[in-house]
Amino acid sequence: MIDKSATNAAPLDKRKGNDFQENTKENQEKITFEIISGETDPDAMRIKRKFEAWANGEQDLTEGSDEPQQGEQQPLTPTFDFSRIDNPIAHEWQGGLMCVKPMNEWLADAAQQPDPKPIFGDYWRSGDTVFLFSMAGCGKSLLAMQIADAVSRGISIEGFPNELPPQPVLYFDFELTEKQQQGRYSYNYQDNFRFSDNLLRCAATELPDADPDIYEQQMLADVRQAIEVTGAKVVVVDNLTWLVGESDKGIKAANFMRMLQGLKKEMGLSMLVVAHVRKGSANVPLTQDSLFGSSHLRNFTDGMIAMGKGREPRTVYLKAPKVRSVDDEFANQVAVLERIKENPSNFLRFRFVRYDDETNQLYSDAAEQRNATAEQAKALKEQGLSVREISEKMGIPKSTIDRYLKT
Repeated sequence: MIDKSATNAAPLDKRKGNDFQENTKENQEKITFEIISGETDPDAMRIKRKFEAWANGEQDLTEGSDEPQQGEQQPLTPTFDFSRIDNPIAHEWQGGLMCVKPMNEWLADAAQQPDPKPIFGDYWRSGDTVFLFSMAGCGKSLLAMQIADAVSRGISIEGFPNELPPQPVLYFDFELTEKQQQGRYSYNYQDNFRFSDNLLRCAATELPDADPDIYEQQMLADVRQAIEVTGAKVVVVDNLTWLVGESDKGIKAANFMRMLQGLKKEMGLSMLVVAHVRKGSANVPLTQDSLFGSSHLRNFTDGMIAMGKGREPRTVYLKAPKVRSVDDEFANQVAVLERIKENPSNFLRFRFVRYDDETNQLYSDAAEQRNATAEQAKALKEQGLSVREISEKMGIPKSTIDRYLKT
């Protein structure tokens, strides 16, 4: 029912002009309604229609009966709540999962937060979750480790500025064994490269022989605990499939990304996640759709770094199919890198060569593509992988791999 004491203001003036506008505004400020019984209540619907008619200047709420019409039900609870007349519009609200504040307050809060800084140039900035993906053998794990090493030392990779100071970097390595890593960062398993003590490697101690859902839950719980214990704010995950086995399933991918982005926001992290490309992505322009998995992965991430095989021996190129903090000109060019091994440090890494157009990096014929595949197999061999492991990674018969390695 309507509390008529709240409607004792002067009747609504039907005339046009300033008096009408001021009177309407005054009544709108004084009479604030909250329909409690819901739109399915016939009485609530009637009063809602009456209120809308009043707001449109078609009816005066101070006139007429407020009793239910024939056939309508008497509401069991008060229809309106006048407790917020003094503050008719709620400017702030905190729910279980959401919060409402004026836009200016959001911007003021943001001004108190650290500004994003380059970690790997414009490809990865602090506070972002970014996917790095490529075909097997291109060197995505190699590049991820090179970036982690640079951040741990507080230095930049040539062509890709890093403005973060030296700090702990937590590298979740589910891709290579420690012996394979030694083969990559040594000379014939001697004279190991010396990393910074800030670079922390985390590896799985048990194989996934339990129920997949239970295993993934335990893995995610261990990821959180490892981050808490080390205090690292820069995290690399190599690779995605160890954390979510069915990333191509929409619900699982969406839940995983909510967890990942929630963890990032809660703990103030910058995250680089290594992933794979879809089949059929060789020798075609790389896009967001090239990332293997559900569309939720690319929709919920902050940025993407795609890596393709270059046309020149031992080269790859980087492309940013999704980046939120730079212009389109950057996103449309690619950075060409060359893989080298420094002596005497025995640090296998990439060296920046130049910027280029992606079309210049795609193969012109089948023969050129075969040569590139052979180079890819040789690169994996240099990284310490056996012929069987190379065959499994590239999806090519062992006999073909063996022939590539002998050419």
